[in-house]
Amino acid sequence: MHWLRKHGISAPTVWQTRKRGRTISLPSPAELRHRVEHLGESVTAIARAAGVSKSTLLRACHDSGIRVHRDGWNSERLTCLDGHEARSVYEQRVDNWLHLHNLAHVVEPRYPWDARYRADFLVGDTYIEVWGVTNNDRYQQRKAMKIERCRQEGLPLIQLRVWDFSRRWQRRLEPLLQQSLSE
Repeated sequence: MHWLRKHGISAPTVWQTRKRGRTISLPSPAELRHRVEHLGESVTAIARAAGVSKSTLLRACHDSGIRVHRDGWNSERLTCLDGHEARSVYEQRVDNWLHLHNLAHVVEPRYPWDARYRADFLVGDTYIEVWGVTNNDRYQQRKAMKIERCRQEGLPLIQLRVWDFSRRWQRRLEPLLQQSLSE
């Protein structure tokens, strides 16, 4: 370190050395703001795509003045691109995807077999559930009941789990695009 400082050479950061010379390019502040605030992408997913740690991306958001919600559920409702309100970052991402693909959708529709129960979305005749809660027995029982009732009633159901959002979760929704083309 002494020799580097003496000759005015800056030391690489830990994450630069871990990438063995590969250049890391964080999204620009404008792109980062768009992805976080408008598209509702999770910090984890953006960090993974950029090849940096979540803490590095959180620091970039903080430095750019971007308010970041923790990944997942929030105590306040999140506004989607089409004006709908979502209860989680995951629901916001789904709503924004549906809006950007011009798919008409209903938020929190009642199931036809019991008005006490609601899905997260309805597109055409297909229900969408974003299963965001883990480690809650009551939630898991209601989830199992909804899945079984949809199966019994022959209702199309697309299910998205929290861990699906770290991969190409959009693939699960792509059949809706084919459905809208055939209508």
